[in-house]
Amino acid sequence: MLFVISGEGSSDLGTKYPDGTLKKGAMTLILDRLCEINCGYAPDYELLTEGDVKRLRKRNLRDVRPRGDVSKEDTETLWLSSFCLAAYAKGKGEGVALVCFKDSDGTNTSPHDKWARMVKAMYSGFNGAGFKWGVAMVPRPKSEAWLLAYYQRKDGVHHEYDQCERFEEMSGNDGSPNSCKSLLKRFCSCNGDVYANVITKDAVETIDWNRVNMPSFTAFKKRFENVLAGLNGLPYPHADCPYTVEP
Repeated sequence: MLFVISGEGSSDLGTKYPDGTLKKGAMTLILDRLCEINCGYAPDYELLTEGDVKRLRKRNLRDVRPRGDVSKEDTETLWLSSFCLAAYAKGKGEGVALVCFKDSDGTNTSPHDKWARMVKAMYSGFNGAGFKWGVAMVPRPKSEAWLLAYYQRKDGVHHEYDQCERFEEMSGNDGSPNSCKSLLKRFCSCNGDVYANVITKDAVETIDWNRVNMPSFTAFKKRFENVLAGLNGLPYPHADCPYTVEP
């Protein structure tokens, strides 16, 4: 089983070593863990960088345009990226899936439906390419929010997983003193890169991901688990998953 993965920045999904192998980031470690829980093994990965995605967009720009009601500039680019990545993954043959990662980066002044528009644009792009196994991995507002569900236990007030959906309402602006990134660093007593220094494979395996009850995480997790089941010839475990792509 191969997952093509693509996103922004090196700390979330990871980076490539000089020999082309993947140095896994925090979000890829979460993919590993969910695969191990559901399938008993971790998949292989092919990481496409932002530069790779730009080249795919440039190659396809003249031939495709967003369809339906995906019209705003930010979601047009997201639709095209998702379409191109899905077409690329589809061309690799059977047993291949795709995970597109992107923080929604919401702030107090962002449109309330920004996350929903981003996710809709991604799945519309997958559908436009006729690709069945695409997954949108879009934390709200940022990936640190998902980890705060567990690490809030160090704030002296809450237990792990306690009312963790509240973190989705926080600012995605890293400059805010109460941003998700600032809180995670504080709770982990980390002055440097918390993903590099704290969020290791062992740390991710310590977290009970079935207890992370956050709308953006649940939407991702249900779709991801449906894709895992489909790739293994099993029925979808989540009939209520709103994001299902059929070619």
